[in-house]
Order: sequence, then structure tokens, then C-alpha cells
Amino acid sequence: MTTCMWVNSTLVTSVISDAVDFMPGSNVTLLGGVLGAMCANNERCECYKSANEMTIDATGPANAIVPRSVFQGPALVSVCDNFTLRADQSTGSGGRKMTYFWSAAAATKSAMLAAAVDRAQGNSFFDLSNSELDEIIVVTSLLEITLSLTNFLEVNTTSSYSTRLTYDRIPSLVIIGGASTILASRSEALSIEAEGFATNCDGRAAFERQVDFFWTLFEEQPDDGSLLRTDYVSIANNKRFFKLNAFAEPGVFCDRNPYTFHVVCVTFT
Repeated sequence: MTTCMWVNSTLVTSVISDAVDFMPGSNVTLLGGVLGAMCANNERCECYKSANEMTIDATGPANAIVPRSVFQGPALVSVCDNFTLRADQSTGSGGRKMTYFWSAAAATKSAMLAAAVDRAQGNSFFDLSNSELDEIIVVTSLLEITLSLTNFLEVNTTSSYSTRLTYDRIPSLVIIGGASTILASRSEALSIEAEGFATNCDGRAAFERQVDFFWTLFEEQPDDGSLLRTDYVSIANNKRFFKLNAFAEPGVFCDRNPYTFHVVCVTFT
């Protein structure tokens, strides 16, 4: 469960399994008579003295990894559908399980929302049923959810996600991996995936609930920050994806201006 190794003649590192309940502040005890000085090649080391037993407190690294919330959920949801906001693709865990603490701005005004907040604690997702949404929209049409992430190094970060509620029977749209800023290189292919579902409020069977996707790529103008529509078209056969080949047409991403992807999910029968 634990492996120790010499790094140099004065430094030993220890790799500890995540099955061990070991955190910053835990005691580390070096057993006496076990650890000896690093033995040089071609030397006899039987007479090297072993270290005595000693105990120290473990401390976290000076530049500890910081958690980053990655939300995956719809920006607009019909109250006759269910709602799920996922954060399981968040990063910065340090290789161990993170602690998820959820809160919601209107929880003090809605007993159902408060109950959903309690239910979500410790989970990597926050969900609401259509009956809960139907009660919450009476209180607020803007659902503001906050997630506090803490990794095992006790480094914490807090982020928020907003979703608008509507009575309209609209499809649900989610960007896989979260709708966030990415750094794209022209030397690498680009792929962004969306997932959409037609509303189940009209009683249609699953095979009848089809959707279509329409993508637009906008370029941010450096002078005023306005968005200018471009003519670049995805090469993907599956319309759920927007894809560009590596070293796409001249001019794509070459001036390092920010770009914004806009996708619309439309229901059809």
C-alpha cells in the first residue's frame, strides 16, 4: 500500500495508496532499524547504521493542485422535464475523491429546493424532478447553484452555475465536458460535442423524440469585443459535433482572437 524509494543520497520519497486514510496533518512514523543510508554501487553496506524511530506531521505541497469545477448541464430547462447538473468531470482532485458541497440561492424560499440541496451533498451531481421544478419556478425563474470543491490537500474552490426555468416545452441541450473556455491549437483537430433531448412533456415515444443541431462560429473583434459571424462550417457528419481538422482553412484561429461557438437544438417530428 506504500512504496518508498531513494531519490538521491539524502532524500526518500513515499508513494501512498489512496486506500490509506492519509491527509495533510497526519502523523508519519519512520520505524527504527529499517531505513539505512543509500548504498553506493560496488560497496559493502552491512555496517551502515539504521535510522532511529521518528515521527513527523505530513504537510501539503507549497504549490498544491487547485480544484476546478466543470459543469455539464442545460442553460434553459422546461419545468415539465427533469434537471441534472453534473460536475463529475471537475479536475484537481490530486488522485483522490473530492468533497462536493452544494448550495442554491433560492433555497431559503423553497422547501423543495432546500431538500434537493441536502440530497445533493457529497454527490458529483445536482438533480431536480419536474415536480420540484414546477414548485421552484413559482419562487424564481433563475436557478443559481453554487458548488464548493475541496480536494484531499484541503484546497478549496467555489463556482456557480445558472439555469433559467421556463414553462415552454423546449428541448434540453448540454455541452459535453461543460460550456467553458478552451485553448485550441491550429496543429490539433478541434471537436466539440453537444447532447440534446426533445421534451418528454408531450407523451411521445423515445424514437419519435428527435432533435437537430445548428452550429455557428463567431469571432470576437479586438476593438470592441463584438461577435462577428464567420462562414466556417463543421466537417462532422454527425451534427451533434462541431469539428475542424488540424491546420484548417487559412485564417481559422490564426490571429489568436477569441472565438465563440453557438449551438441551437431544435425539435422536429
